[in-house]
Amino acid sequence: MNRLLILFIVLRLLNALLIQTSFVPDEYWQSLEVAHRIVFGYGHLTWEWHNGLRSYLFPLLFALPYKILEMFNLDFRFLIILVPRLLMALFAAVGDLCLYLSVASSHRHAIAFWTVVSQYCSWFFFYTSTRSLINSFETTLVLICFYFYRHRSQHSFILMSFVAFVVRPTAVIPLIPLGVRLLLKSDDKKRLVGAGVVLGLATLAVSTCVDSFMYGKLTLVPVNFFVFNVYSNMATFYGSHAWHWYLTQGVPAILGPYLLHVLINYARGGRRWTDTRLMTLWTVLVYSCLPHKEFRFLLPILPCFFVEVGQVLYRVWNSKTRFQQAWLYVHWLAVILNVPMALYMCLIHQRGPLDVMDHLHAAAQTSDTSVLFLMPCHSTPFYSHLHQPIAMRFLTCEPNLVDRRDDGYLDEADRFYLDAEGAVRSPEYAGALAAASHVVAFDRLTATIGAHLNDVGFALCQSVFHTHFPDGRVGERIHIYCRRKQ
Repeated sequence: MNRLLILFIVLRLLNALLIQTSFVPDEYWQSLEVAHRIVFGYGHLTWEWHNGLRSYLFPLLFALPYKILEMFNLDFRFLIILVPRLLMALFAAVGDLCLYLSVASSHRHAIAFWTVVSQYCSWFFFYTSTRSLINSFETTLVLICFYFYRHRSQHSFILMSFVAFVVRPTAVIPLIPLGVRLLLKSDDKKRLVGAGVVLGLATLAVSTCVDSFMYGKLTLVPVNFFVFNVYSNMATFYGSHAWHWYLTQGVPAILGPYLLHVLINYARGGRRWTDTRLMTLWTVLVYSCLPHKEFRFLLPILPCFFVEVGQVLYRVWNSKTRFQQAWLYVHWLAVILNVPMALYMCLIHQRGPLDVMDHLHAAAQTSDTSVLFLMPCHSTPFYSHLHQPIAMRFLTCEPNLVDRRDDGYLDEADRFYLDAEGAVRSPEYAGALAAASHVVAFDRLTATIGAHLNDVGFALCQSVFHTHFPDGRVGERIHIYCRRKQ
């Protein structure tokens, strides 16, 4: 087991080092930015942190290594960026080991081997597992819980389930079928429920103390999270999708070529309700009932799909007939197709925000720098990737927390993009432009406001590649305008 863990750690560290792109804003703004503010005293807290919707438990994981770096005067920018990636790689490796041991306990070791192989080759898991995303950490916690469940360690399963819940309340969703099965199989249900109550209250008490201390007042994050996202349904402010979106787009997209393997094994398995299938179907059902949907929400159940893929790969690898051996090439092609997809997503697609912060950091070393980001909100990392206490401003996108029934509400970014050419000439942004030394915007916007930027003393000094698939307000390139020297 120790050798396996070392192997997984090495592989995930390499995985982390290959990540040179951005995925979603939360990987910076809901983790690293918060930790940076805790340790170094500057960093932006989004509106969620002013309303008690996020637990500090996850950002504190990064605050600890940040603090160690600061204590030893090692808080160089490259380490501030690199260390969180390496830390997440360690967590991902632990998840890999838990998955392998869990599958090996109920299937053959060879199936566990192919399951882990499929997980490492998955384009989406490779792309997301080592990012500083709460969903990536949630995935590791779910896999740890699954390990304890498969090895009949009831109290450890219950404890880790509650830990996962206080870190990310949605983490409990895929664990509910396991908890129900555990209770139904128990010979002493009253004792099991009693242990759950004690462990649950203890975990909630500790997390409440930590969050209340960090917020400076009594804060029940799971309650606030439920009220905002479910009861008030405010999550729809950031988009809503049809009930079938996960079935028709979400799952097929994140599985990619693996969809073939999963469908084959589901068809072959018939009505066998395995633990992983229950977790998968239950989670997709629950998430389908919620209007706001994202690909990353499915990350914790993605390993359940890999169990199906591993079983198919095992059977095909050990096939005897010519027909089955012919299928071997088809299945291997599906696996191999994940590799270029993973490399493209990790090295090329949406790399612009990280490259922009490199340019801004270099500029901040040689002159007084202040930056105005005229982009969709949170398009780039912030102080966690600049590590310089310079003045920066971006277009905000807070929901309407005053009048939640106001259907005509527009956030700052929406108002700006309604008439960007007029907005940059308004007093609100004229002052911001006058105070800025750099303006950052997508090329789709600079096609409209570029002439005005030139008129008020800016010149295009950097054009950074972002994506081959521009969409909406997001362009192919990010432009950095610098103030012309007098």
